[in-house]
Amino acid sequence: MSEESCDYIDCRTCLRRLASSGEVEVLVTRHALERLAERRVGGSWRAKPEALADIIRNVVRDGYYKATTSRLMVWTRKYLLVCCIDRYMRLNVITVISRDTLREGLRERLRGGFRIRWRSVSLRLPRGFRAAPKEPPEDFGGGECGE
Repeated sequence: MSEESCDYIDCRTCLRRLASSGEVEVLVTRHALERLAERRVGGSWRAKPEALADIIRNVVRDGYYKATTSRLMVWTRKYLLVCCIDRYMRLNVITVISRDTLREGLRERLRGGFRIRWRSVSLRLPRGFRAAPKEPPEDFGGGECGE
C-alpha cells in the first residue's frame, strides 16, 4: 500500500479556485523583497518597503499567469514573480526576477499566459523588513556633477 501525501497541492487547480473567488491573499517572503530591492528597474538604491509592496501588488493585479503543478509564475514587462500556493489558498511569492535577465528557455515558457481580474488583492509583508541600508553602496556614484 502506498501512503498518500496530504501536503501535495496542485497550483493549477488552486489558481482556478482563486480566480473564481476573485480575491487573493499574497504572502511575500523576505527573500523576495530583498531580490526586488536588488533588481528594481529604474529606481534609486533606496527602496521603501511600501514602494516594493506596491510593485508586487501591481504585478499580481496586472500580470499574466502561468501555473504548473508545483509553481506559479506571474509576470509583467519588467518583473517575474515565482510563487506557490499553500494549503490555506494564499499566494506565496518566493522570489523576484527581472525580465531582462531571463534565459531564453524560461522566456519561451512564459508565452501564452492568461490574465486574472482580481476584485481584491491583500498583501502581507514580513515583520520588521528594512529594504535599504543606512548608507549608499560604495559603487553607487551619486556624487556632485562633474565628479
